[in-house]
Amino acid sequence: MKNIRKEFQKLLQDYPTSDFQSDEKNYENAIIKTDWILKHVPKKLYRFRACNEYTIPAFENDEIWGTIATKQNDIMEYLPYFNWNKIYEDIESILNNIDNFQSLLNAVKSDIPPLIIQKQLNQSDIENLKDNISKNINDDNAKVIMNQLYTNLVNQIKQNENEYLKLALNQISITASMLFISCFSEENDSSYLWGNYADNNRGFCIEYNMKNYLSKCLEKCDSPKRCSKFHSTLQLAPVIYSSSKPDASSVLSNIIIEDISKKSGKEPKQYLYQDNNIANNLAFYKSDKWVEKEWRLLAWNQTAEFKEYECIHRSIQPTAIYLGPKISKENQNKLIDICKRKNIPCFKAFPDYFSAEYKYVFFDVNELYKKN
Repeated sequence: MKNIRKEFQKLLQDYPTSDFQSDEKNYENAIIKTDWILKHVPKKLYRFRACNEYTIPAFENDEIWGTIATKQNDIMEYLPYFNWNKIYEDIESILNNIDNFQSLLNAVKSDIPPLIIQKQLNQSDIENLKDNISKNINDDNAKVIMNQLYTNLVNQIKQNENEYLKLALNQISITASMLFISCFSEENDSSYLWGNYADNNRGFCIEYNMKNYLSKCLEKCDSPKRCSKFHSTLQLAPVIYSSSKPDASSVLSNIIIEDISKKSGKEPKQYLYQDNNIANNLAFYKSDKWVEKEWRLLAWNQTAEFKEYECIHRSIQPTAIYLGPKISKENQNKLIDICKRKNIPCFKAFPDYFSAEYKYVFFDVNELYKKN
């Protein structure tokens, strides 16, 4: 059986949105990811809710609310790792390889420098760099200069490793406080989900047809480039369950570059990322101890105000709801009335006593209560 979560993980790795490639290539990669999501998103996704003064009105108003990444119930959520060995290996491969270094020199000296160099330096800095290279570096001394540069750079980084690590973790934490997450499952008959996310079976479960919504969104969209991340208004994707945390070494690398650039008095125009969606993609990773067949819907805080919860999407009408076996009569009646006004099916969940499996069975409330 195909593991779509591993497939999605490979998709994120193979088709990044990167500062090291053209806008056209980034757009092409984003469309590839959007098409994949549209193909693989289940027709039905389920959101488990407790009954309270917020969730019932949200259901009535077709609202989907999200919680910031730092408030998820797993302490390992949105937690990357930084690979020092990889960072040092990258520096060494560039500076201690004569061919790489020579290619870099030739690129800088060319009439039209590569896009990466143009993004990093302004025109006067590029001209000064060309001039310095022409005067000071040649085939005879290039290797010596490279070794010198590598030694100095590594020594400076090693002296400040802990400080760089703190800055990187702080940046990740700030980013997490700006990201809202809404969680969905492919299943509506799991006792684990009903027990943990629907107030021990006293809540309810909402069914959505996200595939239909995504299809309509893309059909009527006249300019997908206006949409963020996956080039769809819905940043929806499956959770990747993994035994290892995602690598966010590029965040640490940029903090190192920023610090060294400031000390040299030449800050880059912008900081480049191998994958500038890394902050977004971190939210789709979870420990493989938490396998829940989960999909996530993301949205970014567009204001300076800190919030723990936010309505991230409106007007996505549910296609059905399921009432928990232990739901109170008062909440049950409220939800049934809302379903009647919205003209959507309403079902009541019960443990299936006629099955050897641990699962639920659902009855249409109209039929159920007609027969008492």
